[in-house]
Amino acid sequence: EMCIRDRFKASLGVWNGEEWIFRESDWRFVNILNIVWRYWLSPRNINSVVVKTVDKFLRWYKEEIPFSTIEEFLNRYELPTSQTAEDFFVNKHGIDSHFVHEFVGGATRVNYNQDVSDIHAFGGLISIVGSGDDLIGVKEGNQRLTEKILELSGANVKLNTKVKSIALD
Repeated sequence: EMCIRDRFKASLGVWNGEEWIFRESDWRFVNILNIVWRYWLSPRNINSVVVKTVDKFLRWYKEEIPFSTIEEFLNRYELPTSQTAEDFFVNKHGIDSHFVHEFVGGATRVNYNQDVSDIHAFGGLISIVGSGDDLIGVKEGNQRLTEKILELSGANVKLNTKVKSIALD
């Protein structure tokens, strides 16, 4: 069963290793003031960048034109090719550096164990796309989707088994 992820009761916070630099409040108005005070319009601006980028990315699904390399794919759809996430967000799009390091950096470390100064811009974008609170998932966990596909395919799945060779019948 597919569902929109439930909004959990935990609050959002940003810890820099020494202190809380942002903590979500129970009061929406206080959250807005704190976000605007620390990050100005960066959350809105980064959302705009992400939406435009996702639209470009989704064109591939409509066109179904094959590509030979990742660079060819990124160039064809005007996606970032040779920038770090930090450079892409801060220098190209003017997103506040604090916001990029504190929020985008948190997402890139969780997803890819890399900082925004090291990860490719496309990886940073994908991390942000997957961090919203309106994501759709499988109620019992997203791994159930793969399990069900394998079950319906009739595949002979052997977990925790060493593969010695693969042969075509």
